[in-house]
Amino acid sequence: MPLTWSAICTQMENDLAFTTTPSSKETGTQLLSRGQVRFPWVIVSLVTADIAIFALMRIVSAYKYGTNSLELAGKYPGEMLLQWGATYGPNTLGGQYWRIISGLFLHVNLIHLLFNMVFLLGVGRYLEDMLGGMKTLMIFLFAGVGGALTGIEWHPTKLIMGASAAVDGLAAAALLCCFVVGKPTVERRVFIALWTIGAMFLSLRAGLMSTDVINSAHVGGAITGLLIGSLIVFTSTLTDDNKRVHRLQNRVLVIIFLALSLAFVVLVTLRKDVVMFYEGQKLEESDPLAALDKLKYFVGHNPHDVAGHSELASIYADLKRNDEAIKEYQEVLKIKPNDPGVLYNLGRVYYQSNRQAEAVLLFFRSVPRLPDDSDRYYNFALSLKVVGAFAEAEPNARKAVRLNPKVRHTHLLLADILNSLGKTQEAAAERDLAARLKTD
Repeated sequence: MPLTWSAICTQMENDLAFTTTPSSKETGTQLLSRGQVRFPWVIVSLVTADIAIFALMRIVSAYKYGTNSLELAGKYPGEMLLQWGATYGPNTLGGQYWRIISGLFLHVNLIHLLFNMVFLLGVGRYLEDMLGGMKTLMIFLFAGVGGALTGIEWHPTKLIMGASAAVDGLAAAALLCCFVVGKPTVERRVFIALWTIGAMFLSLRAGLMSTDVINSAHVGGAITGLLIGSLIVFTSTLTDDNKRVHRLQNRVLVIIFLALSLAFVVLVTLRKDVVMFYEGQKLEESDPLAALDKLKYFVGHNPHDVAGHSELASIYADLKRNDEAIKEYQEVLKIKPNDPGVLYNLGRVYYQSNRQAEAVLLFFRSVPRLPDDSDRYYNFALSLKVVGAFAEAEPNARKAVRLNPKVRHTHLLLADILNSLGKTQEAAAERDLAARLKTD
């Protein structure tokens, strides 16, 4: 059968036909007592899926990274979130289109998960009661996609994850629908209004308090939900015929799907700079000069993007083009002053440029503020040794050894520092340990 508009709408109608809208003459409580208000299977399934994925990530994170993400604010590493499917502009627009959906089911820590699940249950169960499971699922996904698209447009190189945008969309749609669809009680309308205000206020407040939270995604999700909710409310006022209302609402969802698909295609087409960033990252090891050209193109279109300048600086440093690397890291520090990761990387370039005194100052400002890492403490100790600060170098070298005792060059560095301090016996012991380690 040819794929026509009528066929698409008929198929959508058949797929959604099992959903029911409560009668306008009976309250939700009365229907529940007669067993006609369905258990919110879709919302409960979404919550279960989110919790299961978070738990699985917790197990993998503890094994691979040693991360305790059961601490309320303990974050999963960005590398892990990207591997598991977080929405990331360059990868998403560069061909990994599935990330536009997968990011909805990832959460960075326990606070993030708990916040979203509480409001997903609080708002979603009411909406599913009014519209049915399939339509609620569609609104959840469409609002999430709308939030991801706006997030990518405004922050193309930031990780976007979590159900916040989808929850804001559900809340906006529920707030509109509760005044028309199913004629719920005043008490239910108040509850829906409170849940909606709470969800939107807290999500926007989180975005204002942290640069890691992307408010443009929250706004995009809420606007998508408002649009869908408005159209559903409009169709509900056109006729009292429930079958016709369902048919019209299904067509609304088809239109929203097509509109979001078109918006995604337009975004991929217009944001060639973001695609270039993705291609540049892929070429970083195999063809760094070609990667530089693509990343320069991206930075030219996004002069205030931290990731773009950082990637350029990293490639320049690998190519020993130290002055250019320093310039790029300094640009990053104008955008994110005193960022410890940037200070540390700039310190490494200073050391590579034989500007050890400046490197030491940056390591002092950055290494203690970063997660413990043997390589970082090794570089800190090495720079202190070069400038003759042996007493300060010793504890840093010891920490590098303690964090990774199987690395030969850390033992040798510690031995040299101990020998310079006159601790010859300890130095000899470290050399013996290094000798037992054949390679790094």
